[in-house]
Amino acid sequence: MNVVILAGGHVADEARNAASRKEAEAMAAALIKGEHQADVIDVSQDVVVSLQAHRPDICIIAPGACGADGALQGMLDLLQVPHVGSSSQTCRIVRAKDAVPFVAARCGDA
Repeated sequence: MNVVILAGGHVADEARNAASRKEAEAMAAALIKGEHQADVIDVSQDVVVSLQAHRPDICIIAPGACGADGALQGMLDLLQVPHVGSSSQTCRIVRAKDAVPFVAARCGDA
């Protein structure tokens, strides 16, 4: 399987970028050991061009990458690249702290 791991992307926080890249490299090494093809893409670069070049079967957003707001997930959805983790909509809801109690209550009613 061809896997791309997205890492980094914090404009002013090199320590967070380094930690995210380190985590992504560890994931890539584990995937390669499991006989998959795995590449790390830094999201501060041209992500769309890189994804089009790699043509992954699936993407993983590394911990510490700037994907908490749902933007990366939304981009992957638009490019029709499957990804591991929460949907872009879920990320946006969770970031809107005042909406969480409402959504949790609605889920409890279902």
